[in-house]
Amino acid sequence: DALLGAAALLAATLNIRIDKYLAVTPDTLGKLWGQLEPPRVNLTGLLDQEALAALGLEADPVLSLPPAEANAFITGLGLPPARAARVRAAVWDAALRQQLDNLADTIPAGLRKQSGSLLTDLTAQDLLILEDTLEFLADRTASVHAEALPGDWDADAGRYTLTEDSRAAVQALFNVSPTDGQLSSASEP
Repeated sequence: DALLGAAALLAATLNIRIDKYLAVTPDTLGKLWGQLEPPRVNLTGLLDQEALAALGLEADPVLSLPPAEANAFITGLGLPPARAARVRAAVWDAALRQQLDNLADTIPAGLRKQSGSLLTDLTAQDLLILEDTLEFLADRTASVHAEALPGDWDADAGRYTLTEDSRAAVQALFNVSPTDGQLSSASEP
């Protein structure tokens, strides 16, 4: 239900129809990474000096973090949900930037292996489309951008819920008008 709610909110925000989406848990996402080199993540600005010192990273705040271990590492930091989300976004931002050329092979293969633990049903055609899209992005030297959406954390339910602030953040990120869903870029000719 939460996944459908997130897809519905995104569809309403961007005024688009969402036919397909990929939803995986953080642990499954780590497993999808396979044997790729762990990304190096700069924690400067994400953690304060005290937290960096507690991790032994005050002199060099760059950490090599295997994605399969990322969720446990981030959870172990004991950060408030919004800060933990920013650290999680930084990990995956680094991972995607550093391994963009290898994602077309690794991610679809990992999805096939993890199909039983996915939160989304994928067909063979979906996986081929994903592979083609990742190849296109790598061939065109795509610019990777990661954001953590604002929202509400319900500790009792263990759920992060999107809010109107989430909607505004998505509209700003995609430069979409909140009323008509049309592009409203001042930078377009």
